[in-house]
Amino acid sequence: MKPFFVLSLLLPTAGILAGPASATSQPDVKASQAAWHQMDNCKRQAIRQYPDPTPQSLAQRDRAVQRCLDIARLPPISPLAPAPTGDASPR
Repeated sequence: MKPFFVLSLLLPTAGILAGPASATSQPDVKASQAAWHQMDNCKRQAIRQYPDPTPQSLAQRDRAVQRCLDIARLPPISPLAPAPTGDASPR
């Protein structure tokens, strides 16, 4: 019974301490959402520029996305081109 008593005293304290932390992270959330939105826009723009699913078009698409992200000072993303299909079948 004693551990439950200690836990019941700690839970309200944790809730009080977590309140201000969540209030200060709101600008960070908005900035993160704006960055993700811009990254999506870069991908959409590159797909409009290079709509063909050929390897050359996919490579150009990847370069266009990277240029757009560089201009917006955003981190790089994984390439849009599919992984090479070699003898990498699952065993």
